[in-house]
Order: sequence, then C-alpha cells, then structure tokens
Amino acid sequence: LCASLELLQRGARASLDECLEMELALGRNVVNRHPDFREGVRSVLVDKGSTPSWSPATIEAVDPAAIKALFEA
Repeated sequence: LCASLELLQRGARASLDECLEMELALGRNVVNRHPDFREGVRSVLVDKGSTPSWSPATIEAVDPAAIKALFEA
C-alpha cells in the first residue's frame, strides 16, 4: 500500500518512460528483496489460504526509508 502511494506520487511528475522504468525497478525489488512477496506466495499458493504474517505487521510500522529503497534500481 505504501509503495503504491509512493509510485503514484512519483508518477504524477514523471514521463511515461520514467514511469515504466520506475515500475520495473519497483517490481524487481519487491520480488527479489521484500519478504512480504515470498510470504504472500507462501500463504496463498503453498499453504493454500493460511493467514500471511506481514512484515511489518501494521501500516503504521512501515519505515518510509524502506519504501524509498524499493525504488532504487
């Protein structure tokens, strides 16, 4: 949710090419670096519907620096 908001805010002042590059970098970083991607796959595909254990557990606990790091190429 926080990454989506950051993407929308950055995209509002970027060109189409910049937006596509930004989305590609974000997608790669989420899949390769963020533990919630693996946790979501595990809970939906492996354990078939178990409740995921998100990290951090609440939106209030999200570190803005961690979100910004997801946008680095």
